[in-house]
Amino acid sequence: MRVLITDFLAESDFEREVLPGVEVDALLSLTGHPPTPADLVRVIGERPAAVLITWYEMFFDPTTLAALSRAGVVGIVRAGVGFDNIDLMGARAAGITVCNVPDYGTDEVADHAMAPLLWLCWLLRSSVRKIGVLKLI
Repeated sequence: MRVLITDFLAESDFEREVLPGVEVDALLSLTGHPPTPADLVRVIGERPAAVLITWYEMFFDPTTLAALSRAGVVGIVRAGVGFDNIDLMGARAAGITVCNVPDYGTDEVADHAMAPLLWLCWLLRSSVRKIGVLKLI
């Protein structure tokens, strides 16, 4: 079985480590430039892969999905929370299963949401100290 990473990463060392016995390639390293859907279809035609791992740079329209299905792609894993770059109706029509990672980055998003709030609290506190005691009416 072969897995192809479609975008964002040029190296596939981590995927090779967690998928022992599976041949893993990164499209970016095969093309040498940011790949397009046409590059993806061409490479899949030359070196078939059953499953794709995609991030956010590659967009999958119904035409691309149909071509990938004809080339033997049966699944796409979205390495993230949403499916905004994959036409789900087109994937269903092409017979391609699509899944995502629903809890990808949830802790990091929460940390980044809280950081500016804590910073604002710190700013407010130091501002109050500079102007003196606040009188509330």
